Amino acid sequence: TERFVVTGGTDCLVTVWVLGGASDIRDEMLDLFGAPDLSRSSGASGPAGADDGSSIEHKGLLNVVRKLTGHNAPVTSVAVSRGMAVVASGSERGQVLVHGLDSGQFLRTLFPAPLEAPISAVQIGRNTGNIIVHSKSARMFYSFTIN
Repeated sequence: TERFVVTGGTDCLVTVWVLGGASDIRDEMLDLFGAPDLSRSSGASGPAGADDGSSIEHKGLLNVVRKLTGHNAPVTSVAVSRGMAVVASGSERGQVLVHGLDSGQFLRTLFPAPLEAPISAVQIGRNTGNIIVHSKSARMFYSFTIN
């Protein structure tokens, strides 16, 4: 069975990665990026590079499967449900997008109110598929059905 990692970034993209060999994500990150140097502090949050991941040397362990588009602001939270085969992602402008995990197809946009409140967290219910959205600045939780 394939194991996925889904990330969001300041480039407004959601990236779906597939793990293909290591026993856990820690091994994957060490293989790709090396052990962190804790003796110095850096403001960088990760390697800079092209949108298609071409600047990262792939060893067949962690590979980009697809890039999900549609956000017009940095992505602040992502959630994945393998059982429901969906990815939900929230942005700084309060937009929540739902994409198919396997196809990458855009499925819908969710609009929690008030509009444009940054999304702090997105979760997908394991049994129901309900999408729970939290906006810390709006001090609100929202619930949406997947259907």
